[in-house]
Amino acid sequence: MTAHRLGKRVLTAGIAAGLAVLMLGAGRRVPDPIAGTGGGAKGKSGSLDASFAGDGTLMTFVPPILEEPLYNTDVPFAVAIDSRGGILVAGLETTGRSVLERFNADGTLDTTFGTDGLATFPQPGNGHATFMVLQPDGRILVGGHTGLARFMPDGSLDPSFGQGGIVQQGASEIALLPDGRIVLAGGPQRLARYESNGLPDNTFGTNGVVDTGLISSGSPFDMARQADGRFVLAFPIYGFATRVVRLEEDGSSDAGFGSGGSVTLPFIFPSVVTQPDGKIVVGGTSFRLLFNLDLELLDFQIARLHPDGSLDESFGGEGLGLVTTHFHGRSSIRALALDAQGRLLAAGSVVKNSGATDFALARYLPDGSLDLSFGKSGKTTADMDRNRYDETARAIAVQPDGRLVVTGQVAIDRPGLLDGYAWGLARFLP
Repeated sequence: MTAHRLGKRVLTAGIAAGLAVLMLGAGRRVPDPIAGTGGGAKGKSGSLDASFAGDGTLMTFVPPILEEPLYNTDVPFAVAIDSRGGILVAGLETTGRSVLERFNADGTLDTTFGTDGLATFPQPGNGHATFMVLQPDGRILVGGHTGLARFMPDGSLDPSFGQGGIVQQGASEIALLPDGRIVLAGGPQRLARYESNGLPDNTFGTNGVVDTGLISSGSPFDMARQADGRFVLAFPIYGFATRVVRLEEDGSSDAGFGSGGSVTLPFIFPSVVTQPDGKIVVGGTSFRLLFNLDLELLDFQIARLHPDGSLDESFGGEGLGLVTTHFHGRSSIRALALDAQGRLLAAGSVVKNSGATDFALARYLPDGSLDLSFGKSGKTTADMDRNRYDETARAIAVQPDGRLVVTGQVAIDRPGLLDGYAWGLARFLP
């Protein structure tokens, strides 16, 4: 892929398709004295990792062309770290296909992967990648609402999976079972299970599909598998709250969870992770309903549930089971992760004084308190290009050495109407 410089960023430029993406912030671009540097002196926990792409951040377009496109909307949705330390990022490109790129640990493109660092679904419509999971053997599952693909570690499609590497089953979330079988959540009422070769698991429901009987206003925003084999799903409730449900291994509802099988939480855009002890952490964004019924996003908000669905009132130390984290501006969570020490990472965006948005990241100790050794009082940010662009983190991965890789879209503000999005990546020190 061809790379060139734009200011202090290395760009791998390309054409991409339009996609409506919710972004925070707008308005006049002025210097912001608070946000942007990753929170602290060189080498401090939570600061940007200068060994990645020169200053800890990277902005890139796909696929390669000779110069920055006049219009594009490249949006990454998932990130993972492979066994060799490569950074895999999945998202969208111009033709409607899913795109998968691999970067070396230093932020350079791994041109040995796929074709010059880029792997794609074979035809438009097979993907719109919103999730990715790595198998223990290094093969890569990538998919979204119109399909699931499996790639070999070198970026080629796995011909032994489904039909030519593709399963024509749309889903919003995925879970990989210890025996290699795959579970897809394809809407509020549909759970499908596949054998490791991509064929339906006919021992699960009817022809591999279970009607869960759940009623929701949309597909799950996130799904996590507990150590005991049960599945936790987080749904939006008409854009004004979050519903958390738990399903048994066979896809039936766990009626003993919460109240009648579900828990309602007072925030939106949920993400979920499960702890080894069975507790469930759900993060989202608090909001205020304006007089015109628009929502004003406010702060990071995180709840922890006991295995039975009741709020863990010890979380956060205030007896609420709910932790609210305020940055220097309005902020929104889009992804959660746990590190090897059991600390919780929450990634999203924050609106600066200028009106632009930056990547935002917070780290919490196992008791729910902010980890004050991280960044500035437990919080840090990343600015891709000095107030020029809006940036929203959408996914986070923890490297084996504890470094944190965050990816999301970067909104490019161009003269006239031809604005667009690029992929953004940032790596933070542990």
